[in-house]
Amino acid sequence: MAEAALIINKKSRHSEDDLAAGIELLRKRNIHILKVIKTTDPREMAEIIERFTDSIDRIILGGGDGTMNHAAGMIVRSGLPLGILPLGTANDLARTLGIPLSMEAAFQVIAEGKVRRIDIGRVNGRLFFNVAHIGLGAEVTHRISREDKNRWGALAYIRVLLTILKENRSFRVHLELDGRSRNFRVIEIAIGNGRHYAGGLTVSEEAEIEDGELHLYVVKPRSPWRMLLALPAFRKGKAEREWIRYLDGKRIFVRTHRSLPVSVDGELVTRTPALFEVLAGALPVFVPETTAKD
Repeated sequence: MAEAALIINKKSRHSEDDLAAGIELLRKRNIHILKVIKTTDPREMAEIIERFTDSIDRIILGGGDGTMNHAAGMIVRSGLPLGILPLGTANDLARTLGIPLSMEAAFQVIAEGKVRRIDIGRVNGRLFFNVAHIGLGAEVTHRISREDKNRWGALAYIRVLLTILKENRSFRVHLELDGRSRNFRVIEIAIGNGRHYAGGLTVSEEAEIEDGELHLYVVKPRSPWRMLLALPAFRKGKAEREWIRYLDGKRIFVRTHRSLPVSVDGELVTRTPALFEVLAGALPVFVPETTAKD
């Protein structure tokens, strides 16, 4: 029988009945939950994973993208496959992987046992799954509150963005992408390991979480209304405009004329200058059969 540790962010929205039903489903598939832990402390999550690594053969993590990000380092070091219960607001990693957002269906994915190896992004030594932001996106992360997320869900990001767009704080940036240098004046840089961010926006229509590359776009200063009109295109990852540039690379160095915060997966973690790298195929994850790779 397979053994698993189940770690839940206790502040996430979930039903105890659904949780119990999911655990029972796994039991019927010969997957025993060795331990169920509920916590909000990222350090405790890492300690739990380290403590049980030798006793289990998979980790199941329930929470949002921030929860996944906090545990990323220890999960990768463990070498164990990850089962995802998307219990957050945006759930962008789950969206990228095609994991359903209901707890029952997510447990079913884990029970089926199909595994896909995905890339992990790294910025200044900190790992991330989805997308990093400098500029607008980082400012949204700084200003958005848990109350906003609980009340408005994914729409909370748009509400906060509307306020920030009116301020239009541009900055100069120097980029080095695998040895190629570029200079821009921008209001936003988004660098994606995964495909989605902010509850379903798409960093690039070409982005795949196992393609061994980072995909980015830069947004040059424009009026708030022009940017708002482009939002539907951002959802598809093809907001082709003269003021939006798409680039990619395996190793990306970012220097700004003043040090700016960098957010990854909804958390402020470091500042520029920032070195972004991709760790290809670094983590096995349980995914639906339709998105599993041979």
